[in-house]
Amino acid sequence: MPKNIDRQYREIKSEVKLPLWYFSGLALFALFITYIIYSSNIEAKNELAYITNPLAGDVYDIKEEPDNFSTIKVVEVTKNSILFLQNNDAFSTKNGINTIDVDSCYSKDVYMMSRLELKNMFDTRTIFDINRK
Repeated sequence: MPKNIDRQYREIKSEVKLPLWYFSGLALFALFITYIIYSSNIEAKNELAYITNPLAGDVYDIKEEPDNFSTIKVVEVTKNSILFLQNNDAFSTKNGINTIDVDSCYSKDVYMMSRLELKNMFDTRTIFDINRK
C-alpha cells in the first residue's frame, strides 16, 4: 500500500470502535451453553436422588432390548424392595415413550425387585430416565 493510504487507514482504524452489541450473539450463546450444562448437572443429581430414594408413582424409562423401549411404574416401596408395574406397550425408539405412560397401558401384575437391582439397572443405563411427578 502506498504510505499515504496506509497512514489514512491507520487513522480511520484508530477512530472507529466496534459496537458492543456486535458481541451480544456470542454472549447469548455462552449463556445458553452454560444453562444447558447447569441443567444437565441438576438433572443428573436429581436422578441419582430419585434412584436412591424411590417413591410410589415414579416412572422409569427403560431399554429392554436394543430396539425396545418401555416404562415401569413404582407402586410401592419397602425397606429392601421395589414393587412395580410393567408397561405392556413399547417403542422401537426413545421418542414418544411418554405417550404410553397412562394407567391403561400397565399390566395388572405387580413385580418386585431389590433396591440393588434397581440401582444396577440405573448404573448400566437400562433405566435411562426417571420421571417423578
